[in-house]
Amino acid sequence: MSHFNNSVPNELQNHIEVFANMVLDDFISDFKDSTGCASLEELSGIPKSGWIPLQQGGFVITELYNNGIDPSYHFNDAHSRFNDKKYEDFIEQYMKNNELDEIDYNDDNFQIDELELFDPTLLKVTIYVDSVENEKLVKIQLAVNYTDAPYYTQKYDNILKELTYPTKEFMNVNFVDVLEQLKNYHL
Repeated sequence: MSHFNNSVPNELQNHIEVFANMVLDDFISDFKDSTGCASLEELSGIPKSGWIPLQQGGFVITELYNNGIDPSYHFNDAHSRFNDKKYEDFIEQYMKNNELDEIDYNDDNFQIDELELFDPTLLKVTIYVDSVENEKLVKIQLAVNYTDAPYYTQKYDNILKELTYPTKEFMNVNFVDVLEQLKNYHL
């Protein structure tokens, strides 16, 4: 595969691709209220015109999820706190802008503004090859981004779970077990 660094063995590249497709097909859209927009993209490990990648190649699998004040949409406590604060600020600003002492939650204008408040949440699984002290490692990261729509910049990712495998171990790992570890990110 052309997006992996030449030092990554073909067998490892193929194994990572099989796992990435399994994440796409059997994991990323299994959480509640996905929008059905899952995608799998290559993560380049090839230096290009002065750009030096931080890893040696892999894949990023993403899916958008509905988001809102209802905690059943949230992936962790930090997500709930962020949305609660965003909603409180919205209410305060709405009352100020409309010179209200009290909110009429049945008002059509309020309901329209309220519906537009929350952008979708991005759930992302990144699988890549890294090298630490000349040992190749396969790293898997489960992250959620609810603060930076529509850009979903990596620096705003909230890491839910990280797994690291030496390459020989990854070549023998049971992918179903790895998916279970990701699903149980809160444990």
